[in-house]
Amino acid sequence: MKTDKVYNMPVIILALLGFLFLQNGNVLSDTLPPDTTVPASQYSSPLFATPQDFRTVGIGSAPLPASQNQINVDEGTLRGWGYMGDGYHHRLFEITNFNGMNSTGWTLAQWKTNAGLVADSLNDEIDGVAVNSIIQKYITTFSGSNVYIRFPKGRAYFSSPIKSCGISIVFQGSGQDQTNLIFGSDSSWKNNAGTGPLLDSSGNPVQDKFVDGVNICSTATIDNATKADRIELRDLTVTQAKVGGNNYGFYGVFRPFKNLYTHNIQINNFNNCMYIVNAGGSQIENTSCYSGVNYFSGSEPVGAMDPTVGDGITMIGRGAFINHITNTIVQNYKTGYTFYASGAVGAIGPFEDVSILNSAAGNAKQCIKIYSSKVDYSPLEYNIDNFSCNATSGFIDAQSVGLLTIRGGDWLVAKPFTDANATWKGQNQDFFRFCRVANGTLEQAWLSNDGNGAAIGSYIHVFGSNNPCGTQGSANGVRIINNYLYHYNLQYSNLIAVDPTATSVTVRDNVFAGQYGAESHPPANAFSWGPTDAASALYQGQPGEVASVAGSVTSAPNGSPVTVATVNLTPGVWECSAGLIAVAGSGTSITTTQVSFNTAPNSWPLAPGYGMSQIPGSGTLRAGPHTFDLTSTQGTTPIYLIGAALYSGSVGLNGSGQCVRVR
Repeated sequence: MKTDKVYNMPVIILALLGFLFLQNGNVLSDTLPPDTTVPASQYSSPLFATPQDFRTVGIGSAPLPASQNQINVDEGTLRGWGYMGDGYHHRLFEITNFNGMNSTGWTLAQWKTNAGLVADSLNDEIDGVAVNSIIQKYITTFSGSNVYIRFPKGRAYFSSPIKSCGISIVFQGSGQDQTNLIFGSDSSWKNNAGTGPLLDSSGNPVQDKFVDGVNICSTATIDNATKADRIELRDLTVTQAKVGGNNYGFYGVFRPFKNLYTHNIQINNFNNCMYIVNAGGSQIENTSCYSGVNYFSGSEPVGAMDPTVGDGITMIGRGAFINHITNTIVQNYKTGYTFYASGAVGAIGPFEDVSILNSAAGNAKQCIKIYSSKVDYSPLEYNIDNFSCNATSGFIDAQSVGLLTIRGGDWLVAKPFTDANATWKGQNQDFFRFCRVANGTLEQAWLSNDGNGAAIGSYIHVFGSNNPCGTQGSANGVRIINNYLYHYNLQYSNLIAVDPTATSVTVRDNVFAGQYGAESHPPANAFSWGPTDAASALYQGQPGEVASVAGSVTSAPNGSPVTVATVNLTPGVWECSAGLIAVAGSGTSITTTQVSFNTAPNSWPLAPGYGMSQIPGSGTLRAGPHTFDLTSTQGTTPIYLIGAALYSGSVGLNGSGQCVRVR
């Protein structure tokens, strides 16, 4: 797992490189095991004028500032509150010396009174207790101010979530692979000496414990968020000790004018990565989320239904604007990214201007979902650019959205589950679902099943008023243009389906590819086309596509039109032209020869046109060029080359030509 690299990094570095990391000329102890041969000064920090040996002097022994109330919480302040972050367990009941006080046998009440700490149990790890105590102290003392907490290198343990509400905080680590905050507990943990299981204050092995990571105003709701906090997470990793539970790496309830900023962080092993409520102006960048559950390794458990994981990044908004996600990945979650406009009936407000750029969702059931709690409101202006998706059941579920742009990216139908009981598979699923979408575009995207034998409903489905999303209204103004659809070995009903009551839908310039690359014609059942409105248009192939016109009649009726050749054209705009020659039998005299295209067999057009021409006697005639606009048709439309001759004797007619797709 990803966390293995984080956990083992100090050991690997020491074994392979054989030297210690230096900072300002001093060695930091945060990532190093105890070693009595190392001078005490090397188990301190360059922040202190007088080196302190944290091994012998005691936890919380770092020199305190004049008061514990400084806004900039540096390593010295953290140490003064007891923070260790050395990768070892330090529960309150184990600590015998705290800031020079004999803390042996202290009760929970004494820890709170004597040391001013915020804790729930004597089994709480001092690292987490120190951080939460600082936050609560500063909320009381500096309400309305910003706090900047700088974490040193190392692994720190948290028995409870980091909790805050009522103060803006920057959590600054020393690097994604350097600062690892570990939450909850794992029953497989060993004691610090590695000689047996880690025991609690009652002498029993610790049990699995699942908690949130960072928890901001968790008791508030979208309707009563009274605190206005801005939270930043930078250059660190947040890890749940064990995969499982139903918790969140980050859970925050904001007011619309406050927000979340993340940069270069990783969130591991939590059932849900991030749950963000009403945080207008949030920026999530260079962020990685891994659930720790992998049902895509080819060895999924027999009898498994949906993997027991939640969602990656969920944003809920009402009156929130400008939330941007860049260079971010979520892996092994049910839904990668969820955007939900929420609120009571009559109270719902806008949740608008959302972008996802250069990001990804891997091994998901579906990658992106956009919807609203109100059937007649659609979130507005969503831009998804260069996104990578690997999903078993859906790419984007656009239930309610206006001004949706999906540009580029790789969209892969993941390996279907081999277990018959599993429901994370694309059987009859539509992977791009456009329900109540107004003015939506899907362009320059690469869609593929990677050659696996998945059975789906369609790659793209544009729904009318009778849609499965439960929204009022149909898709309008959707454009599916210039996409690459690879379908080798794929089972499907249609690759692109558009319902009859969808309006102003344009499908054009899409390339269909099989085992050997791009195909000259769309495959069978590529389209299901329903719209009949004048603003909708289906162009099945690429401009320049050629359809041949060729045929003959050995004995033409005298003076009557007859079908010489037929060509079946798919929807689009075609320009057709052909030549016709009358072949006279022995002793035959031809008075007149005539040719034309028509949309009905064995007949002339109702009015002159359709490339009609006529010559006296015999010779070669040219029909066309004539343009046929078939953009609102379904399936294929037959176009007929019609010929006739007035003669005495016997006459045969031969015709050949081509139709070239213009659009």
